[in-house]
Amino acid sequence: MLPMRIEHGLMKGDQHLMDDVVLHGTLLGSATVMPGVTLVVHGRVEGDVILERHSTVFLHGAVGGSVHNHGGSLYIYGTIEGSLHKEGGTTTMASWGEVRGETWSVVHTAGGIEATATRGLPSAAEPERTATCPICQTPNVPMARFCSRCGFELSGRPIGRFVP
Repeated sequence: MLPMRIEHGLMKGDQHLMDDVVLHGTLLGSATVMPGVTLVVHGRVEGDVILERHSTVFLHGAVGGSVHNHGGSLYIYGTIEGSLHKEGGTTTMASWGEVRGETWSVVHTAGGIEATATRGLPSAAEPERTATCPICQTPNVPMARFCSRCGFELSGRPIGRFVP
């Protein structure tokens, strides 16, 4: 098994990820996560994120576009500024995770395709965000290590431990 590739700084253009990646910086484009590949986003993806079957995405930062889950495993700890399209796989959202656009659930049936849309929780139901980024002034969840907007490391924050 190869170690995860770690990307800092700026990546330009759409990416079709064929190997595991940890993104600490910003991707100016969309990311398609191919089968068997894991993407961990601590920074920001400006475009869309597309999960193919059997892929995995851990979103701790932000996605400026929409997220399309075509059969992967999606874990939302950060922010999706666009819509969430669930067409298969599993989607798990932490209580502090956020989808600002609509959430679409698409079900393939014998009679065709059925789609339903819902909006996220009203802002009053969102948890209090207290870790403010010194670079872009974006409020983040209290335990955030990286800013959900610009990916800047929020110094002095403890490193969390992920337990699947």
